[in-house]
Amino acid sequence: MPAGGDHSEWLQEVVERWQGPLISMAMGITGDLDRAREVTQDTFLRLCRQNRAKVERRVASWLFTVCRNRALDVIRKDRRMLADEGVYHAPDTRQESPAESLSREDSIEWVREFVQELKPRDREVVRLRFEHGMSYRAISSVMGISVGNVGFILHESLKKVRKRLVAWERVRPEREYDDRSGRSAMDRVHFE
Repeated sequence: MPAGGDHSEWLQEVVERWQGPLISMAMGITGDLDRAREVTQDTFLRLCRQNRAKVERRVASWLFTVCRNRALDVIRKDRRMLADEGVYHAPDTRQESPAESLSREDSIEWVREFVQELKPRDREVVRLRFEHGMSYRAISSVMGISVGNVGFILHESLKKVRKRLVAWERVRPEREYDDRSGRSAMDRVHFE
């Protein structure tokens, strides 16, 4: 590992460039901002112990892989601890009422909600691609799956989100409480 300012400057640049996206990804996995920050900090500490020459050309892929694995480790540990205590609470996936707004921002928020309802692996692939702008190859490296599988997961996930959004758009005029069934119109829109 090179000594001096050159290595320190490189590390500083890497932290400045990737800290936000890594916290965002870790937050998506852990559901807790403090945990996400801890995972990200641990990721950068691990980077400090790496040989710069070995990771510099693939630093983004390396960071996302390590951060993802650390976040998953944290989740597994939490689940084991809660299971040992006999307590487990599923993550809160509540959705806001679609009747709140007809604005474009409302549609964007619903797309985010629909993405959040995907299976964890699928959601992670979508977030890496669209929130972090990663290539299929980089996602493949981070997730440990083939590039073809990345494409398939993205295609199927976006198809599900699109189908859900179309169904949501169809029930927009009916968003009021349905007196006959006792349910809101959104209760009839689900993933298959």
